Formats: sequence, C-alpha cells, structure tokens
Amino acid sequence: PELVSDIGEMYRAGRYLQALVDDILDLSRIDAGRLPMHKELVSLDEVALEVVDTVAPLFRQRRLGCEAELSGTAPVLADRTRIRQVLINLLNNAARFTDKGSVVVRTEADDERVTVSVRDTGVGIPDDQLESIFEKFGQGDGALHGRGGAGLGLAISRQIVELHGGQIKASSREGEGSTFSFWIPIPDSRTQAEHLRHLRDLRERDASMQPLLV
Repeated sequence: PELVSDIGEMYRAGRYLQALVDDILDLSRIDAGRLPMHKELVSLDEVALEVVDTVAPLFRQRRLGCEAELSGTAPVLADRTRIRQVLINLLNNAARFTDKGSVVVRTEADDERVTVSVRDTGVGIPDDQLESIFEKFGQGDGALHGRGGAGLGLAISRQIVELHGGQIKASSREGEGSTFSFWIPIPDSRTQAEHLRHLRDLRERDASMQPLLV
C-alpha cells in the first residue's frame, strides 16, 4: 500500500511522456508533409458528442460541467480521428484552466462551413497572448500558473485544421473564460460526388486483389 502513490505518479508521468512523444512525432510528420489523412464525409455533431462522452470522466473528477449544444450540421470532408484529436486537445485545455463552472461544445453552420467552438469559464488569456498560444511550445501564462502542458496541443490542432482547409482562433477575457473555435468548409456537391467515386474505385480495386479460394 505504501507504494501505490509512487506507482500512480510513475504511471501518470509515463502517460505524459507518451503523449509528448506522440505530439512531437505528429509535428514532425506535418512539417515533412507526411501526416496521414483519411478523409471521409463526417458529421462534426457526431464527433463532438463522441469526444464529450470520452472526456466526461476528466470533467467529473474536476467537478466541472461539460455539455454539447449541437445544431444538426451538414457533413464535412474530414479525417474523423484527427478532428477528434483537435477537440480532445481543446477540451483538455479547457479542463486544465477552469476551476469552476462548465465547458460547452457548440456546433453551428452556414452555407459554406461548419464551426465548432469550445467555451469555458476559466481563468482566461491575456489579449497579447492569443496568437502566441498557437505556436510550438507556446503556453501563455499556463506555465506561470503551473497549469501548462508541453505547449504542442494547440500548435498541432491549428495545423490539422489548416490541412482541412479551415482555421482556428481564440477569444478570451481574463477572469471570465475563453472560447476556442475552428471551422471546416462544407464540400460542394461535385466534391462529394468525386469523393464517393474515389471510395467506390478503392473498394473495387481491393475486391479485385482478394485471393481466389479453390
């Protein structure tokens, strides 16, 4: 029993190092133009709901509320896994910098794009740091308050969103919370048709390569 606390600390440190290595590898792949992307027609409402369910234990542990306000948006052409990664990064940051209150994930859309936002009631970010937090190893005041991570999550998130043809931004007021939002363009009907045709060609190719059983 006297070792349980030490073992728990070793486990948390190991998980942190694993996440750090994964982030550095992702940044290296992005810089080299080799980050694998498997785009498909995805509902960002579904992804947002999945991520909220995934991080629910973290928010319960911190006694924070976390809810999704979904608007039934049109599908976008995106890598589901990478968009999940972006949302998990944003929600982890929201939990880290929020001591009380709640976090809301919201989706909304117009004719051209779907926007996902994460709004918290945390400590907020000074105006002069709203751009630098998206830079590699940029932590803003997080390091000073003992809340900062490695400063890679937002940099990776920005590049993933940009690889989808979108943008990510932050707005905040110190002491009143922050809102991080990103948008992904809605593909036109021609783009959707080309994507579906490409998937059909891949399925036909894979079927033709199946070995014959005699």
